[in-house]
Amino acid sequence: MNWKTMIADLSSRGWTQARIAEALGKRHQSWVADIARGRYKDLKWHDGELLRKLHLSVMSKEA
Repeated sequence: MNWKTMIADLSSRGWTQARIAEALGKRHQSWVADIARGRYKDLKWHDGELLRKLHLSVMSKEA
């Protein structure tokens, strides 16, 4: 699964870009928006791991 899809999944569960940014360690909303637009094909390991864990946590609660 790619980063853009993870952001889309979170958004479909009612998470705003600002809320995602806050959950990822006080990032800027614009950084999340850039991911959602596909600007980043790869993230730093730490950032990608935080997003992956957030995605897993939110999606598992919805299952």
